[in-house]
Parts: sequence; C-alpha cells; structure tokens
Amino acid sequence: MAWYLVQNDSLLDVFTLGLTGGDLDYALPMGIGVWLGAVLLINVWFVLWPNQKKLMGLAPSQGEADLAKAKKTVASVARINAELSIPMLMFMVAAPHGVPL
Repeated sequence: MAWYLVQNDSLLDVFTLGLTGGDLDYALPMGIGVWLGAVLLINVWFVLWPNQKKLMGLAPSQGEADLAKAKKTVASVARINAELSIPMLMFMVAAPHGVPL
C-alpha cells in the first residue's frame, strides 16, 4: 500500500488525513484505513507474533504462568485484529470510489 501511495504522490496527504492539502475526499478515508492498517501491523509484529512464538515453543518462556498469559494475549489481540480488519478494508475501498463519509 505504501508503494502505491508513493507512486501516486499521496503518501503525505494520506498519513495526515488530508490536512496538508490534496483531495480530502480521498485522503481522509484512505488515511483512516492506512492508520488502522498500521495498528494491525504493530499488533502482529510486536504483540501477537512474540507471544505465538512462546506458545509454539520457538521462544523461551518462564513457565506455565507465562504461557497462560501469552495464550490470553494472543486470543485478545487476534480478536482485536479481526475486528479492525473489516473497517480498515472498508475505508481503503471507499476512498478511490468517492464514497462520502
């Protein structure tokens, strides 16, 4: 997505939600989708994946209590990511089609 936005010279407009100028009808919904995608990316790489590695035995854990905590974290973060995926896709699809907010 970032590559596409760079190619169209709209990366700054999208990340600032259209506040720096440009087409607000495109930048605002696309920006909301991009920011939701960034939250999803951060959740996966810095929260979900390290805890999943503990559960799979690929990373060291400090006992059963640590594994139980990792299991609970994986379940809640995965649920959050699933719930944020739909709005992210809807905002990103709405932007190029001119759907008013």
